[in-house]
Formats: sequence, C-alpha cells, structure tokens
Amino acid sequence: MSQVSVETTSALGRKLTVRIPVENIRSKLDERMSKATREIRLDGFSRKKPLKKSVQDQVKKLVEQRFGKQIRSEILQELVESSFSTALESEKLRIVGRPNIEGLEHSLETLANDDLTYTASFEVFPEVVLKPFSEFKVEKIAVTVEDENIDKTLKQMREQYADWDVVDRPAETTDRLKVDFTRTIDGGESEVQKDAFVILGSSGMLPGLDDALIGKIPSEKSIELDLQYPDTWADESVAGDKIHLSIVIHEVAQQRLLDDAAFFERLGGGITDLADLRSKIKKSLESELANRVFMEAKEAVLEELLNLHRGLDLPQSLIEQEIQGMHRDMEREHKQAEEHVHGEHCNHDHDHDHDHSSEGHDCAEHKEEAIDRVSLGLLINAIIQEKKLELDHAKVRAEIQKIAARFGGSPEIMKLYYQNEQFLGQVQHQVLVDQAVSAILSEATIIDKPLSFDEVMQLG
Repeated sequence: MSQVSVETTSALGRKLTVRIPVENIRSKLDERMSKATREIRLDGFSRKKPLKKSVQDQVKKLVEQRFGKQIRSEILQELVESSFSTALESEKLRIVGRPNIEGLEHSLETLANDDLTYTASFEVFPEVVLKPFSEFKVEKIAVTVEDENIDKTLKQMREQYADWDVVDRPAETTDRLKVDFTRTIDGGESEVQKDAFVILGSSGMLPGLDDALIGKIPSEKSIELDLQYPDTWADESVAGDKIHLSIVIHEVAQQRLLDDAAFFERLGGGITDLADLRSKIKKSLESELANRVFMEAKEAVLEELLNLHRGLDLPQSLIEQEIQGMHRDMEREHKQAEEHVHGEHCNHDHDHDHDHSSEGHDCAEHKEEAIDRVSLGLLINAIIQEKKLELDHAKVRAEIQKIAARFGGSPEIMKLYYQNEQFLGQVQHQVLVDQAVSAILSEATIIDKPLSFDEVMQLG
C-alpha cells in the first residue's frame, strides 16, 4: 500500500508525496512480463507445445530486450495514476486542473530496484460557505400589464398591418415616402439605395431628417442634406460621423387602417374577435414582462452574491483559464471584424499600427472580470449542492423552443441543440443558474423597484 503525505503550499495549493513500495512494483512487473512471455509470438519459437525451461528463459530475455521499456513505461503510468487517484480519495482532496508530477525523470531505469517516490503539486477547490439567503437584499421591478399597454400594442399592430394609399399632397408626419437616396459618410464612398421606404415620425430616424422631408412633394430634383449621427447612435461604427444625404422623393402615401375583419384575416392564427386578440396580446406581454423582470432581478442577485462573498479564495489556474478564454474570444471577434471591414473594401493600412498603450489596462480589467466569473461559478455550484437542485428538463426544452422560435420554430434547430453536447450543455448550465437565482429570490428580502411598463420594455 502506498504511503502518502500532504503539504499545504498556499491557501489552495497542495503538494502530495506518494511512496509506492518496491514489492508492489516488482509484483506488477513480474505479472506483466510473464503475461507478455506467454502471449507474444517470436520468430523461431513454436507455440504448439509447452516450452522447456531453458527456452522459456530465452524467450523472457528476448521479451525484455524488445518490450521491456514499453512495459515498464505502461506500469509506471498505471502505478502513478492509480496511486494518485487513491491518495486524492483518501485525503478527500478536490483537485483543480492537472497536477504537476515530479520525481519520475529516471524511474524507468530504476523501476523495481527500490521504492518509487514522486510528488504532485496542484490546487484544490475552496470550501465555499454561503451566506444565508435571508441576508440578500435584492431590488425587483414591480409592474403589471395594464389595459393601456394592450391598447398601445394593438395600435402598433394595426399600424404594422395597415395599407398605404398614394396621395397627391405634401408629406406629413406618419406618411410613408418612397425615395432613392445616396449616403456619403465623412466624405467617404457613397452608398446608393433605390426605392427605399421612410415613415416620417417613426422611432430611430436620424435627427433632422423628419424636419427636412415634412412638407416636401415628389420631384425629380434631389434634396441635399448635411446631418450628423448622434454619439449614442445604435450603429456604433458611424456614431458621431457627419453624413451627406441626397434624396429624391418618388411618392407620398398615407396610412389606412384595416377594419376588424380584414385586420384579423391578415393577422391569421384563427383570430375572429377583438376580445380573443386582446387576451393573446396580454398573455404575450405578461410573458415578455416576466422574462425582463427576472433578468433584471437575476443581474441584481448575482451582483449581491458576489458582494456578500468577496475575499473568496480562488484557484489561480481557473482564473488563468478564464483569462485565456476571454483572449480567445477577443481574438475571434477581432478577426471577424477585420474580415467584415475587408468585405467592405476598406483601407487596411492602419491595421498594422497596433496600439499597445492600453494592453496593461485591458489585462487588469480582464483579470477582474475573470475573478468575478470564477467566483460566480464556484458560488452557483455551491448553491446547487446545498439546495440539492436538479436540472429542470422542462425549462431546458422551453429555452430551446425559444431559440428555435427565432428561426420560425424550426424542428431542425431543436434537433441540433439536443444532438450537440456543447449547445445543449450551455442551455442546461443557464437553466441551472436561473434555478439557483430563483432559490435566492425565494428567501431574499425583496425591495420593490417602481418602473413603468414602457421603461421595463426599453431595458437592454
């Protein structure tokens, strides 16, 4: 039986010294060599009848010459793996990552001559002691779906499915214009788009564009505008840039809402009356609202979870793995961005002028984020174990159905997620995290966070 001693090298660092008695080594080596002597076929030796003792000795020597090193290597690996695994179990050590094994450099040559002693250095998982969930204070949005929210959604749907009638008058707010436009950003290459539709007064319009087009009529003469994208523009690639627009209006059309019968027919889904439609709208809004409220509460819970457990001992190897993963993600995103820019036929001369000035700052930020990610991972696992949470497969399926709904509810997407271990594992992990968050919310002190329905729906 192996002899084991444990040394604590840091808060989570451990060094195992394992000693395997020579008797165990010799026994295993003799057994393996005898088996090889019986089974291996060598030229010049017949196996039709038992070999004489002298011949057996010759075969054994040949086996030793040809396969001795390989057999010793296999035995050494088996002895180290089995003894290390047994030592971890007996000492109740939960290892992080791979151990650093030392002391085996010359073991092959001296195997079976003496006891085998090696050391293994590694980190262990910390013992996580969770704060009582009753100590958590979490802000949670308090809001319900009201009739006015249903009315607003119904109005938007009616407008979305409305018809448009061409009119012979100057453009007004809510009219739809059919235009050709040429866009030139900061004096660069021009982008031309034909027969585009612009709805005046709609959200997301470039500031100044509505004012410039209201009151205009169709004409072959272009309207020349110099505008600027706001710094907060959704498309960050042009945020703050100056833009020149050359616009030709082809037609002005006003909106004509459909009557109920035509509206229901265009909606489809078997809807025949307004009460049924309002009920479906309410159900949809409540589902979306509940999801947004939970996501906001989840963010608050995870932040509180971190704040209440600051100073947790963390394995450095896990932090380094997390940082490396973040770097790989950044490199992949950078490569994709470069490929996109290349596809736009932009000049790459500046790509080679890499700015190293922020690398130290970025590295520090990455480490802080990596520490938070590792901390959350350990804390969530502790919650799952303490509360004996089991994966809710119904919620996993519901989440995959949501993903498939983005692709028209394709059964192929459902099949893909259930057949791909990585995709399925990501969804399962997310569901378990949500279950852990729900466990905290069920016992935490909830502080109502008053927000309007519209404010909640605008949250990112």
